[in-house]
This record gives sequence, structure tokens and C-alpha cells, in this order.
Amino acid sequence: MFKFSYLASLASCSQSGNAIAHEPYMNLIFLGTSAGVPTKTRNVSGVALRESKGKGWYLIDCGEGTQHQVLHTKLSFHSRKAILVTHVHGDHCYGLPGILASAATYVHRNLDYAGETSFS
Repeated sequence: MFKFSYLASLASCSQSGNAIAHEPYMNLIFLGTSAGVPTKTRNVSGVALRESKGKGWYLIDCGEGTQHQVLHTKLSFHSRKAILVTHVHGDHCYGLPGILASAATYVHRNLDYAGETSFS
């Protein structure tokens, strides 16, 4: 997995010329970047967006095997706030049944969805 932190500002200079570094406000953890064809070293689409403060995180796309990839991180399924699917292709959503089934075993939440769907 590859981690990337976006800084609110790389550095800002004070009048004395000293750089002041800022804390990142979000972290991206790439769970899979291999599009539709997984390889031995790369899983299909999946990205975790983690808040820098607090434990909350968002799952963006959920390709097959994403649940297993999350287990290799420090992320907790209990602190996941939402699952966002960019579009309904298999490499972006075939991991949903496993994650939703696991979520149903330990917590009962309402499932909200946004956008056009073929289910209701």
C-alpha cells in the first residue's frame, strides 16, 4: 500500500524567513491501483481517505479484495464513515458484498446512498 499526505500548505514564510510546516489534513492510502486486472502486487481499485485528526475514514471504490487490503492497514472498519463508489464497474464495486456482509455482523447502521442507482 502507498500512503500520500496532502498538506494544506507546503510551508508558509514568516517575516523572519523561517518556514512553518503545516500538518496534513487528509491521508490517502491506496489499497488498489491495478484497474480491472489484479496482479500479485497490486489489487483492483480502492482508496482509503483518512482524516488526519480523529479516526474516521472513507472508502473510495471497493474492488474485489479491498476488504483484505484494509486488514493490512491500521484502519478500523468500526471507524469507517462512508463508502463512495465513483461508478458501477466491477473493478470499483465487486468488493461491496463482502464488506457490507462483514459490517452487518458487528454493527447495525442505516445505509444511505447518493446518486443514481439501479436498486432501492
